[in-house]
This record gives sequence, structure tokens and C-alpha cells, in this order.
Amino acid sequence: MLSAILYRGSTVIMAGFFALSYSPSTFAPIAILTVFTPVVTLVASLGLDQAYFRQLVISKAVRASRRDIVVLSIVPIAILPLMLAVSSVIANMLGMSQLLLLLSTLCGTLVAGSVLPLSAYLRAQRRTVSYLALFASVAAVSVCVRGAAQYLGLPAGFAWLLGDFAVGVLGVVLAIFWHRRSSSTAAKSSFGELVSYGVPITIHGVFQWVLGSADRIIYAVILSPAAVGTYGAVYQFSGIFGAAASEVNKSGLHRYPGCQSAELRRLMRRDRAIFIAIWAAGLPAALLAFVVLQAHGYEDAIKLGTCLYASFLPLAFYLPLANTVSLLHGNSRWMSISSAGGAGVNVILNILLAPVFQLYAGAIANAFGYAVMMFALFLLLRRGSVRQ
Repeated sequence: MLSAILYRGSTVIMAGFFALSYSPSTFAPIAILTVFTPVVTLVASLGLDQAYFRQLVISKAVRASRRDIVVLSIVPIAILPLMLAVSSVIANMLGMSQLLLLLSTLCGTLVAGSVLPLSAYLRAQRRTVSYLALFASVAAVSVCVRGAAQYLGLPAGFAWLLGDFAVGVLGVVLAIFWHRRSSSTAAKSSFGELVSYGVPITIHGVFQWVLGSADRIIYAVILSPAAVGTYGAVYQFSGIFGAAASEVNKSGLHRYPGCQSAELRRLMRRDRAIFIAIWAAGLPAALLAFVVLQAHGYEDAIKLGTCLYASFLPLAFYLPLANTVSLLHGNSRWMSISSAGGAGVNVILNILLAPVFQLYAGAIANAFGYAVMMFALFLLLRRGSVRQ
């Protein structure tokens, strides 16, 4: 947990450093890349890493199978040509450099086939020290490479992507080492079961990405580059609660399978209280970041950032519900349906409200999107619609 938070934190800090080094309009490509590369990683993995994690926890396997590692690594590479073609279309739509988005696609794919499956295995085995070492090294490499690239005067977008590329290369090296230490006789996961669970989870993840990230893509089309840069810089610090809560949540996922009703209710209440406490603890640091951004030319950063930060609070109520549905009940289909509702509300509100409220439309859309997603899962659980 701590290692992944440090990695997320290093990304936010570097984004802030780049934002303070450039004007809002120059920072705009980085604002797009910070949301584009992660969705490439998400889609390229097809959710197999999450399905692998779940199978390892349930089966209590103690060693990785070489066949599993090969499958988890090859699948993202196999769909890379399709991802590159889609990236080219998106680049034309946004008026961005095709080379920039194609490189971003390559970086995201490398991470999907190396860092994600390895981190899933380490989490399932509760190998805390190795997990910490993995993300500490990833964070150090990305920060050093991005800092060096900026110091050498490379264009902002390419300097940022070099960090992602370095992480991908490091992940490939570590995955090869993991493969050499794995067992050819360990219990193998069923590829069909991985896909049947992973693909709906990927769809759910894409909808969640739409809810939390598509606003910058929308603003790139309908608003100015300066507006996109301002929103992207402020969002990096506004979204720190979501990133922290997500990583804290991952560290406790193994507690949900096998819970009985009374124990489950206690677990959900405790997790909800923890997430609310994290939200409150992060607010002062986020406000300080907004003050600094506004002092460096990012207009209305304090008001906009505060509104955006508040819009993430429904996540504190959503995450325990999501854990119950996906892990205890194993119903990834309902996860996809609930996130589709939240994503749809978010996109519609962003498009309708942006001409009137400008960047503040993002905060409104965020709050309503997460609330819809939360209430959808809540109603499913209350009505007993989620089946084993």
C-alpha cells in the first residue's frame, strides 16, 4: 500500500513540478498524457491481472506458474497494433502529435504486460517488502528520468513520456526475472476464467476512467489549451484522495472473500471511516497545492481545486460496496453496469455544463457520477440482485 501511494505521490509531485515550470497552455499535453497512458494500460491488460489476483487469493497458490506469466505478458503485446490504430485516430481528433500518443500507447502496453501482473502476484502473496521495492524503484526511475529530460530541455510531453517508457523497460526486466524464478509445475489458472472475470472488470475500469478522466479529453475538444492545462494541473492534486483511497483499499481486499453478513457490515463500516479520515487528512495539503498553483498563473486554482477535491468524497462510500460486489459475490458484470451509469452521467453533465460553468462543470459531473455509481451498487445489494 505505502509503496503504491509513494508511486502515485511521485507522479503528482512531478506533475506539479512540470506545471510550475510551464504555462497552463504548455502543460496541456501533459494533462492529456496523465489520463491517456493509464487507460491504455488498463485496456491492454484486459483485466487479467485483477482476475489473476482474485484466483491466487481464492486458491491460495504459493508460486506463480510460468504459463500464467507468459499469458499475462503476451496478451497486451498481442493487442498493441489495435491500440496504436485507435491512438492515431484519437490524436487526430484532439489535434495532438500522433507520435506523442503512439509512444504513450507503447509505454502503457509495456506496463500492462509487466508491472501489473507482477504487482498482482506480490499483493496476493502479501509480500510487502517486494511490493514496496517494486513501486519504490518504479517511482525513482520515473522521477529521475523525467527530471533529467526536462533539465535537458526536451519538449514537455516527450520529457514526461520518457519517464513512462523507463518504467515500462524496468517492468519488462523485472517480469523476466520473475519468470525465471517461477515454477513450471505450479497450479495453472484457467485462461477462460481469467477472461470471463477480467474483461467485465476492464469494462468497469474503462467506465471508471471515463468518470474520472474523460473530462480532460472533452475539454481538449471544446475549451482552450490553457483551460485544459489549468484543469489538468489542479486535478492532479484534487485526485490525490482517490489515488490514496484506491491503494489503501487494495491492501485490504483479501479480507472480503469468505466474510459473513455481520462481519461484512463491520468491515464495510470500518473501511468507510478510514476513507473519510484519509479525505479529511489530505484536504490541507491539497489546499496548499492549489494556493501555489494560483500564485503561478493557474487562474481560480483554489476555488476549482476545492470543488474538485470535495467531489471525490462519494468514493469513501463506494469502495466498500465495490469490494463486496466484486470479491465477495464475484459479480464483475454488475460492477460494469454501475460504473457505466456513473460514466454516462459524468460525460453528459460535462458536455452540457462546460459552456455555462466552464471548468467547474468537472466538479459537478464528478460528484454526480460517483454518487450514481455508489447508489447503483447500494440498491443492488439491498434488493439482493447480486448473485454468487
